Amino acid sequence: MDKQHTFKKVQKLLLVLLVFTMVLTPLLSAQASVKGITLNKTDVMLKLGGTLQLKASFTDSPVKWSTENKKIATVKNGLVTAKSTGTVNIKVTSGKTSATCKVTVYQPAKKVKLVPDANLLEVGDTFTVTANITPANATYQSLSWSVENTWDTVVKQVSKNKFKAVEEGTATIVAYQKDTKKEYRLEVTVKEALGSFHIESNSSKITSLSTFPGGHIIIKGAMDETEDYWYDKETTFKYSVEDKAIASIDARGQISAIKSGSTTVTVTAPNGKSKSCKLTVTSDSKALQMETLYADKFYQPIGVGNYGSWGRYGGSDKTFVFKLSNDQIGVFTRVADETSQKLELNLYDKNLNYISKKTIALPYTEWGGLHQGEDGNYYAAVGQKNKEQNNSKIVYSIIKMDKDFKELGRCNITGKESNTVIPYDVGFARMTMDGTVLIVHADRERYTSDDGLNHQSNITFIIDSTSMTQFYVGALFPYNHVSHSFNQFVKMDSGNLVYVDHGDAYPRSVVMQTHYNFSVNGWSDNYRNRPATNELDLMTIKGSTGDNETGTKVNGFEIGTYHNLVAGVSIPHDTITDNNITPYKVQNVYVSLVTKDGNSSKLIWLTDYKEGGKISANTLRMVKITADKFALIYQIQKEDAYSTGLILIDSNGSVLTKKEYDTYFSCYTQPLYDNGSILWIDNSGYAEEYYWYDETVSSSAEQCQFTRIYLE
Repeated sequence: MDKQHTFKKVQKLLLVLLVFTMVLTPLLSAQASVKGITLNKTDVMLKLGGTLQLKASFTDSPVKWSTENKKIATVKNGLVTAKSTGTVNIKVTSGKTSATCKVTVYQPAKKVKLVPDANLLEVGDTFTVTANITPANATYQSLSWSVENTWDTVVKQVSKNKFKAVEEGTATIVAYQKDTKKEYRLEVTVKEALGSFHIESNSSKITSLSTFPGGHIIIKGAMDETEDYWYDKETTFKYSVEDKAIASIDARGQISAIKSGSTTVTVTAPNGKSKSCKLTVTSDSKALQMETLYADKFYQPIGVGNYGSWGRYGGSDKTFVFKLSNDQIGVFTRVADETSQKLELNLYDKNLNYISKKTIALPYTEWGGLHQGEDGNYYAAVGQKNKEQNNSKIVYSIIKMDKDFKELGRCNITGKESNTVIPYDVGFARMTMDGTVLIVHADRERYTSDDGLNHQSNITFIIDSTSMTQFYVGALFPYNHVSHSFNQFVKMDSGNLVYVDHGDAYPRSVVMQTHYNFSVNGWSDNYRNRPATNELDLMTIKGSTGDNETGTKVNGFEIGTYHNLVAGVSIPHDTITDNNITPYKVQNVYVSLVTKDGNSSKLIWLTDYKEGGKISANTLRMVKITADKFALIYQIQKEDAYSTGLILIDSNGSVLTKKEYDTYFSCYTQPLYDNGSILWIDNSGYAEEYYWYDETVSSSAEQCQFTRIYLE
């Protein structure tokens, strides 16, 4: 009885446990499911417009996705799409359980550019770097700043985005955005502290300017100290004019005067320092006024001729300015390397507006000069060295071109005919014409003599320009021989052929030779059958025979109405009492007036700078205005300053006008008389140390400029 009763109790207990288990198990299972549901992301950043796939874990039941704010982000099947910036919770629900993910939608920075507040950083400068963020509404714009560690300290951080330049060199500034974990970098270069600068025009310092309505002046900022020369090349100065109704100024520093009045022109360096000068535009006559303006599209360095600067030898011009048809101006520049040469022609209209450019091919590598022929054609003197003394080698070639620069013929001259190893050695192949006869007067280094030396002397060719064949070639000793001849000129004067040479040996003088009643007929280079020339020493040069130092330059020769004129700069050989020229350093402008018969001359000094003083005349150019009016333009050197001198004289040597301009005159190209003005071209960036390398150097990318002096 007791056993049966116990069994029933156990049976009831098991039944209760079974019922309890059946009821509790689903509850426990459901409770376990609520505790276990998770998302693969709980806090994320999402770019505006971006998407993110969320995944729910540990659930076998269907889930439901929802967003707190559909304007910020939407969700479908766990795929979140960012709609606008802000923060929103994305929720997943399974039955009575859920999980959330915090989504921060941000506008990313598409571009971040670090910009210093100065274009030029100098030692000692304090500067600020700004982050230019694109788009402007980027969400995260707070940055932390630093300087990348290097072995040297070029830049130090002062505070946040403020820095100080400590020494020359380069440094990298780093900006870090912690939210996006992005890093942005800026490399800066620190230069030596900018020295003082000045305003200059034509390489001369200026404090004031004057011009006329319609006139032009080029100015620029330039460093005071030569060691700061790099600033002239790497630093961009800014130019402005106060009263724009009186004048305008472009980014290059070219002033264009508009109407009469005065105003202030300011030049500002990248570090904010500025200099100013007064500009006066006057309605007075523009006679004897100077203007400068850029030669557009012309960047070739101006080749050196006319003795360079303080040079002993004449040298050939490499750049020529000619007046062409239709009042056009042609600028011809010889461009060369070690194996080839060519002419580049830049064409301008009468107002000096650029028209076009043309390249003219030339043979060989040596250059003598370019002549605008009296027959309307052009003649180029070229050649090649002949150090092997090859008798059959072409050493000189005179090339004839028409007005369109198409070659019409050549006259070639061999080593045997000319006895030459180096053509156009230190002089200039100048030319003139007598009808169809072309006369070329040049120089050369000759074949080796019995003394083992290669002597230098002049040489002359007389050519039939129609057939481009020889009438005469001066060989070892031409009929008008001068040794050593450092510069050469030739002109026709009423049937007489007149030569001028700068000789330092035989003779040691500025010498004129006249071939009376010139004709190519009835003579040759045979010593018994060649004409004599009338030789006249215009200036006897003191010093030892053959000493290359003469203290003299012969810069111009022109035919005048009452006299023929030879001009240049020189020390006073006519008053030196001994034969020692070493102590003499100061040069003055001279003109030698030669009677029309070539039998006598008179030396006139046109300046009077004193020996031991600080002023000297330097290189000079002579321009024929009329047969009775001539311009002498020369450089005046005053210690470290330069100016330009102008003297107008008549054919009797009387001074008509004298004027000095506060500008630098390089004198490396022959000026042109053009419609009442004297015009030439130059490169203000030219460096004298390139004298012997002028044909190959690209010394400057600066734009060349025209300079004009109005005579009326």
